[in-house]
Amino acid sequence: MSEIQQRLKTFSLRRLGDSRIAAPGALLALMLAGIAVVRGGILFSAPLWLDEYHTLFMTERGSLLQSMRDLAGGGDYAPPLLHFGERFVSFLAGGTSILSLRVTCFIAVWMALVLTFFTLRRVVSASAAFVGAFSVWANTLIVEFAFEAR
Repeated sequence: MSEIQQRLKTFSLRRLGDSRIAAPGALLALMLAGIAVVRGGILFSAPLWLDEYHTLFMTERGSLLQSMRDLAGGGDYAPPLLHFGERFVSFLAGGTSILSLRVTCFIAVWMALVLTFFTLRRVVSASAAFVGAFSVWANTLIVEFAFEAR
C-alpha cells in the first residue's frame, strides 16, 4: 500500500470516528436550539393526555417488578421500554413528573434520529446523513410526538 493510500485510509477513518461523536451532539444541540427559537419550552410542560397519565401511574407503581407484572397482565399498551426509560429518567431526576415523562420521550426521539443518521451514514456521506436525520426532526409531527408518552 502506498503512502498516499495509507494517509487517505487514516483520514477517512478519522473523519468517520469524528462523525460518530459529533453528529449525535450536533443533532441534540440543533433540536434544543429549534425548540428555544420557537419558544417551544411549553412542550415540556404541556398537560398530559389520559393515556399519558396512565403511563405515569404505571411507572410510579411500586417496584419495577410489579410494574412489569402489571404490563404483562395488560395494564398498559405502551411498550415496556417506555416504562424502563421513564423509571431511569425519574430516578435521575429524583421523582416522576410531567417533565421527566416529556424528557424521556424527547430522548427516545433523539436516539431515533441518531440511529437514522448512522443508518444513512452507511450509504451516504456524513454531511448528507446529518441533513437527512435533521430533516426528519423538521417534520412538525415528529416534533409534536417527541413530547408525548404514547
